[in-house]
Amino acid sequence: MNEFEAAMGLCNLRHLPEELAKRQRVYTHYVELLSEVEGLKLPKQQAGVTANYAYFPVVFTDTYGETRDEAALRLQAKGYYPRKVLFIPAPMRSRFSTGSSIRATRRLRKIFRNAC
Repeated sequence: MNEFEAAMGLCNLRHLPEELAKRQRVYTHYVELLSEVEGLKLPKQQAGVTANYAYFPVVFTDTYGETRDEAALRLQAKGYYPRKVLFIPAPMRSRFSTGSSIRATRRLRKIFRNAC
């Protein structure tokens, strides 16, 4: 970050509480709408952590009825453009694999899955 970007960030800090409140309302709305949808794992709030509500990642399980890519195409046809995030970390893909990185990544993946 350069000095100008830092100055702009400082100038905009006064708006942070209201922006976080807006994001939280959107998050709450998404949870209300999607919590009963079978096959979706929604993000959970972490105790002791102040969320910035910047993203709302969902995990599609086998019981959802379509793949993540199929759901993304359906949403795009309606004018929504979700980001698709690769769930398998790079060290778990064969061309990046080493024994220690795979073990560490599996531990992190387990932690992540338990957080969702």
